Amino acid sequence: MTTRSVLFRLGGRGIAGLLALLAFAGSGLIPLSASARQQRLKAADANQQWGRSQFHGLVLGKSTSGDVIRAFGKPSWKGGVGELELRSDKEGEMQYEYSTAPGVDGYMRVIFGKRSGVVTVILQYPKHMTHADIIANFGSDFEKGIAEIGPCPTAQERRTAKQSHDTRNTFLIYRKLGVCVEVNEDGSAFLIEYMVRCR
Repeated sequence: MTTRSVLFRLGGRGIAGLLALLAFAGSGLIPLSASARQQRLKAADANQQWGRSQFHGLVLGKSTSGDVIRAFGKPSWKGGVGELELRSDKEGEMQYEYSTAPGVDGYMRVIFGKRSGVVTVILQYPKHMTHADIIANFGSDFEKGIAEIGPCPTAQERRTAKQSHDTRNTFLIYRKLGVCVEVNEDGSAFLIEYMVRCR
């Protein structure tokens, strides 16, 4: 007897059939709803564990584009972003780019909300930072991740990454600091990302 015929027979027997039908259907629904809730909790936990990033006196999620100008002066370039750095950002993003900035080793991009002006992401491309320098600056309390999918990948991004063979660059994820360091094959830093949240 098929599942469909069982459901039709149970459904045709009044209140008793309806209760049996709900019990039958409920046994399949509970794992689905629990699974969906678990995925939402994982995403929430990832951001709850995410620390507040700070960079040269700027506090992500609090400092503004005006604070950036006061700290680093006029940017080399300013404008919109081609692809959102924080995909969950609903207001859109603007950026300042600095080819050089006081006290910063290498090129830097500062991303802030289009309307609010609040800084949400700072990307620093250091000229030379070895693995030992990374540990000296950020410590050894990190997780490893694949650079192409970032610190908080979705299930779909994880599946795509498993099919990809280009996993040479990895992330060192410092959740408590709100920082990710993308490292090259030799362990040196390619990119340091300071983010207000991981997605």
